[in-house]
Amino acid sequence: STIANNQSGGKALYTTGGTTTITNNTISGEYGIYMSDASPTVTNNTISNSSVGIYATNNSNPVVTNNRIYSNTSYGLNNTSNAVTINAESNWWGDASGPYHAVDNPTGLGNKVSNYVDVNPWLTTDPALGDITPPANVTLGTITKDVWNKTISLNWTNPGDADFDHIRIDRTSPTGTETMADDETGTSYSDTTPNYTIIYTYTLYVVDTSNNSSSGVVTPNQKLKNPAPTNLTLTPGDTTIIASWVASSAPANTLGGYTIYYGTNADNLNQSIDVNKTETSTTITGLINGRKHYVAVSASNKAGVESTRTPVKSARPNL
Repeated sequence: STIANNQSGGKALYTTGGTTTITNNTISGEYGIYMSDASPTVTNNTISNSSVGIYATNNSNPVVTNNRIYSNTSYGLNNTSNAVTINAESNWWGDASGPYHAVDNPTGLGNKVSNYVDVNPWLTTDPALGDITPPANVTLGTITKDVWNKTISLNWTNPGDADFDHIRIDRTSPTGTETMADDETGTSYSDTTPNYTIIYTYTLYVVDTSNNSSSGVVTPNQKLKNPAPTNLTLTPGDTTIIASWVASSAPANTLGGYTIYYGTNADNLNQSIDVNKTETSTTITGLINGRKHYVAVSASNKAGVESTRTPVKSARPNL
């Protein structure tokens, strides 16, 4: 409810004696709440735009908590009695620095309070804004790379925040930043869309139920190297071509072997030879002297996943 200037003398809400509860109101007036010899519970109200937000006299001893008390020109809370100290903890006084008091909080930029008012601790954020506290970050775990399936896999541990909701993952490359996932609730993610030789970083943000985001944790640089063999060279002989290459850069424990493709049409290498993973050259036999033959080589892992082929090269067998 809204209560404004509906009591004589500019007292928006006047209470005397008793222990009433004043809650969930928007209150303003020359005196927002004026109390005399009263001990009400004042909670979850907005008390603003008054000369004095709460005026307590004649030994009033209210409990004032979880209110928004701000934009009052003289006092947010004025206790005229020195016989009691009013409990006014956990209120928002209009500024994160708390209410102004010449001795107890001289740097406070919020509403002024009198002596005999206990304000500490106060709220450092306006309750009207809801939860604006960012959650804690994840703890980054292992990062694994599968060059054969072009996959970078992230692992992490989620924070213990009670209002944890999900993880957002951004990927940054030389061309910019894009969000890869915005609904992860587990502790792992696999990116299946990276390209070879591109340097990527990933930033993991924790998002809570109020949509607050953590500062983010950035991975080290990640790059996939094409596992294809390189530097194919061809040495022609009598009805033969010796094909040589530089071995695949893939981890040795994943490498299965190589396939040499060849034929007389560069666009249709219709014959092939499989060789052991320890080999980096092989002889192609049974070719026609004087005719151009085209050759390319690929590598495969133990599961049979094949790399791209080397660029096609040509040679003519000769006597």
